Amino acid sequence: MESRQLHYYRTVVEHGSFTEAASTLHMSQPSLSLVVRRLEEEIGVTLLVRSRQGVRTTEAGAYLYATAVRVLEQMHSATEHLRSLAEGHAGRIVLSSAPSFNWEYLPRILSTLRREAPGLNLAIQDPPPDQTITAVIEGQADIGIVVGAELQLMQQMHGDHLAMQVAMKLPLKAVLPPGFASTSPRISLSDLRHETWLVPAANAKFPGLPELLEQFWRDNPDTHPTTIQETATLQTALPLVAGGMGVALMPGTVRHMAQRSVIVRDISEAIPPMLAIVLWRKREDSSPAVQRVIHLLTHPGLWDRAVK
Repeated sequence: MESRQLHYYRTVVEHGSFTEAASTLHMSQPSLSLVVRRLEEEIGVTLLVRSRQGVRTTEAGAYLYATAVRVLEQMHSATEHLRSLAEGHAGRIVLSSAPSFNWEYLPRILSTLRREAPGLNLAIQDPPPDQTITAVIEGQADIGIVVGAELQLMQQMHGDHLAMQVAMKLPLKAVLPPGFASTSPRISLSDLRHETWLVPAANAKFPGLPELLEQFWRDNPDTHPTTIQETATLQTALPLVAGGMGVALMPGTVRHMAQRSVIVRDISEAIPPMLAIVLWRKREDSSPAVQRVIHLLTHPGLWDRAVK
């Protein structure tokens, strides 16, 4: 029994006439009658009772009609889903992404995918950056986004396994506790050198904010703080700043997370920005859905509004 036979048989039943069904199928009536006759012979049962008024199903014919409807609809659904997978409109993707990127840009990604590829399921993870790198290399995540300091060093460290591209620059801002004395919209880092600075611990697998700050302090020694308190990650510092435990530097996306819990100020000095870097595995046939999301993340049109 073939899908073509089921389609022809279903059409005959729904029209109640070989002549009308043949016209719909753009074939001759004798040819259509032969197809149904051979189907009856193949399964060894009469499916249709023929008369001058048309055709009606036998009990076996009614059962086969219901089966044909179900099978043909499932085949159509499967075909559409496979087409969606081939076009990158469906599938499941694990995205391991930095919270400081997610604060502003993850909603835009999800909104765009919901509009353009509603059948695509994006699973979000937000571990520390070294774990994101490991997850992408080992295949536990399809795509990673880390907020780092230097693309070239990242390529030297992980370029054998990962392809990577900068999605955008994330300018750094001074993040100050509530009630901080300065009301100026811009602050010099030299004015903060006597504050406790909350800085993520350096990570041998990932060049991030600590490396950027060390280079900046070497070039601008008058901004080096007298006290540095290490934190586990960049986002760990946020509630500590809100609790009055010190100050920090973070990407401007922190405004979307912090709201009124901290004060965010522009920095007077020309300090390099952080980089939102997209990572994916090399030498692997990525699914169309993964390719779609990579294109979305690395396409400048999505990021036309820079972080201020």
